[in-house]
Amino acid sequence: MTAVEHPSHDLGHGAGAPPHRQNIFMRPGWIRAAWCFALFFVIGLYIVAGIRWLAGWDPVYDWEIIVLVGGMVTSPVGFLLGLGAFDYWLYWISGRPTRPETHDSHGAYSWKDYFKVNTDHKVIGIQYLSTTFIFFVLGGLMAMIFRAELAQPGMQFVDTQTFNGLVSIHAALMIEEGQVPGAMKSTSRRGACRCFERLEVRLGLRGIAFGEPGVPNRRQSCGIEVARER
Repeated sequence: MTAVEHPSHDLGHGAGAPPHRQNIFMRPGWIRAAWCFALFFVIGLYIVAGIRWLAGWDPVYDWEIIVLVGGMVTSPVGFLLGLGAFDYWLYWISGRPTRPETHDSHGAYSWKDYFKVNTDHKVIGIQYLSTTFIFFVLGGLMAMIFRAELAQPGMQFVDTQTFNGLVSIHAALMIEEGQVPGAMKSTSRRGACRCFERLEVRLGLRGIAFGEPGVPNRRQSCGIEVARER
């Protein structure tokens, strides 16, 4: 039996000089995510206030709508921007040289790595399921509040509008953040691995699709062998 060696294929992330080290406030991370979150909340605030001022609606600063738009629409976008989720694409769109991918954020070597942007599918899965569990607990706490309210006639703990809001948010959290991810988790593991694998190979995500040397990857855990394109 003769062993056949296949040439390795480099996906060409680029070598080049290392990028200029940014200061702590501009570097992707939790600090930049914090001030970007606040900045985008202010942006959402003035979007709402500006539209209401132009339309002649009173009051201009309606905090219920401001919290809805600023806190639940624009602020999450700013948070992701601060973590660095859009850095590569913004560099590419603006025509600036993109940073070479060194896979420094691949894998978890301490508990702190689970609170960072990561390219390891195992870490992403733990982050995803942990976040789902947190929202599941929050939805359960809301259910306990409004069911305690139903124990006796009349309103004991909250008013009618807060009661309606608790029921609505509870339903959204339990369905969107509880049952849907649970259903996705219970689907065919082998089929899901094949789907993600094709996507990763098409996008050229070598660190996820083919793993790192000496690190068990998803393909090994799924028992799937994939022929690399020659």
